[in-house]
Amino acid sequence: MRSDPGRPARVLMAVEAWPDDRSPSDGVFLRDQARALAPHLVLGVAIGRTCSPRQWLRRGPTPTRNAVIREEGFCVFRAECFVATTRSRRLLSSGRVRALARAAEGFERLFGPPELIHAHGAAFAGEAALEVARRRGIPVVITEHYSFVDELLRTYGPRLLDVYEAADVLLVPSAEQSRRLRELGVCRAIRVRHNAVDAGLFAFEPIAPPAPGESWRILTVTRDHEVKDVPLLMDALGRLAARGVPLDVRVVGPGEFHRARAMSGGLGLGDRVRFVGEVPRAEVARQMGRCHLAVCSSRIETFGMSLAEALCAGRPVVATDCGGPREIIGPTDGRLVATGDPEALADAIAEVLAGYRSFDQAGIARSARARFGFEPFARAMIAEYAAAARPADDRSGRGRRRQVPRPTADPMAECVEPVRSCPGVAAASPA
Repeated sequence: MRSDPGRPARVLMAVEAWPDDRSPSDGVFLRDQARALAPHLVLGVAIGRTCSPRQWLRRGPTPTRNAVIREEGFCVFRAECFVATTRSRRLLSSGRVRALARAAEGFERLFGPPELIHAHGAAFAGEAALEVARRRGIPVVITEHYSFVDELLRTYGPRLLDVYEAADVLLVPSAEQSRRLRELGVCRAIRVRHNAVDAGLFAFEPIAPPAPGESWRILTVTRDHEVKDVPLLMDALGRLAARGVPLDVRVVGPGEFHRARAMSGGLGLGDRVRFVGEVPRAEVARQMGRCHLAVCSSRIETFGMSLAEALCAGRPVVATDCGGPREIIGPTDGRLVATGDPEALADAIAEVLAGYRSFDQAGIARSARARFGFEPFARAMIAEYAAAARPADDRSGRGRRRQVPRPTADPMAECVEPVRSCPGVAAASPA
């Protein structure tokens, strides 16, 4: 990937979501990944957007939004291109390519030409990244985070599979996400790399069980979407309250939560449940530090960032077995329960609270930091970048769909980290 072994590689991350003042939680895990990688690379983040005349008039006659924003150790390159209409998939695709190409040119002016593009998501950033990388003759890594990949396939059709197959390295944050891609027909090697947690922000501070007369402080970091199933959590909390468990629950995240609020009121939870809303990252960490337990009630999670953050802070967790959490939560970290079962969720929360002193908070934090901290993440990802740049017979057709073997009978065997059982795929360097 680089001719001078003493020089950091130049990598451009292509993303669709990024936090800002209006949406501080939007894509915040991608910013964490950039911050983890920045000390080891010459890193830029590209945000390519399209704008139709109707969108331009709606927001007012302002110039296209192109900017370079300096962040902690890296630069963000925002680029916007006009398209005649957003109803044409072809025009949207070409517009995204032009926007990403413009961002790559901005990166090159400051740091030199990018040597690799890492796109987060195949449908938007990944498709554009493959075309820009093809023109530049550089490799592409794609990480697929999106939970509803089946919906993407219905929208994009076989073209989405072409994007997955054409990447030099295809990553996912969990084996469950790999399984979903296999079910859609992705046949190539898929490698699992967990997301990164800012363990400095989510710092470990031990917490004692509440004194008599005080309440257990429970936190869920989520958003108002049916897949997050916050009403299920309200149902479980109502059952706990009926058992006499003293509760002080905070729901942190964007959205109105109309249904969950109605359930909370109907169950008589009153001020025992507070809907905090979307807050800055530091406030999320503060809320994590004050809680005794973090809970996730989702139906689907490709990873489970808030759970990993809670574990880094030394907090036990309870979660539904909805995909990613089963790879995050071990028997000493908390409990997993079936999705959609409020009684099981209530029982698991009650069990953890009853045995709270048996959880080794320092050990939970230590284990989580070794798995999800910035340094192990950076080592693992740099190994993937090196693998993407390594010459190989099956990489001779960058930007074209490759002929790859059909998956084995057990697709999970191919995507356990580290990757050792994928036929024809070398294992990544130890992280």
